[in-house]
Amino acid sequence: MVKPNSLHFTKLDAFWPDDTIVAMEGPQHQIVEIHKNGYSPQFETAAYWQRAGISGARKNITVAGFPAVEITSPEAAGLSFVNEDEVWMVKSEGVNAPSLLHEVASRLEFSY
Repeated sequence: MVKPNSLHFTKLDAFWPDDTIVAMEGPQHQIVEIHKNGYSPQFETAAYWQRAGISGARKNITVAGFPAVEITSPEAAGLSFVNEDEVWMVKSEGVNAPSLLHEVASRLEFSY
């Protein structure tokens, strides 16, 4: 992930049971977090977003070549996709949350 210039890193040292890979903050105190969870058939992304306090319009998109589900409202947005046996979640909160979510998601790349 290449960090957008408008953000700075705030969390790079999380460890289990925290599933945060990286967190960033914007100039208007916007927050973006990238999380990774193990995939299981019982993992329900809608329940995850509900626990995270994100609800709103839902649509299917593509992120880093993977089919993803996005949930957006003006002040909070989230997306999730499965990469092999991992569920990746990107969450954005604050001013222009959906736009910031898209900016970060467009910078995600996976190499093998």
